[in-house]
Amino acid sequence: MAKLNKKGISELVSVTLMIVLAIALAFLVFKWISGNVTESGEKGADRSIATDICREEVRIRVSNVQDNGEFYLITIENLKERILSNFLIRYEKDQNVEIKKSSQLISAFETGNVKVEKSSFAPEIIKVIPQITLEKPEIQANEKAWWLCSNQLVRYNL
Repeated sequence: MAKLNKKGISELVSVTLMIVLAIALAFLVFKWISGNVTESGEKGADRSIATDICREEVRIRVSNVQDNGEFYLITIENLKERILSNFLIRYEKDQNVEIKKSSQLISAFETGNVKVEKSSFAPEIIKVIPQITLEKPEIQANEKAWWLCSNQLVRYNL
């Protein structure tokens, strides 16, 4: 009996498998890149929307800071229609800086007293930064997210 030469068939199978593997790999890379581009585009759009909202719908005024022993009571006026959910409080004196967070909801056009833990030093300046919470459909990348409106920072000298 004569032996059959199977070298041609095995080369054809290996070339076919390499082509299928290359196509599958290209497909996976394409899906990964398109998913990342879409996600980063949504996050960029959300950042732009939050910046616009902070600029146009958020404005605060600090009218008083009262020292109540272990904490400060900061009177904050919400001068626009956006509900403010939290505040970042920055204490400053010379080179000393300390940041505290206060969870306090202040509705549109209302005044609220925000209770904040005191710093480890006696500050000369208190800066208040409002925070907003956004949900779908205002944003696309997440169901719910928060942004600091740092362009609406208010400085209060003690």
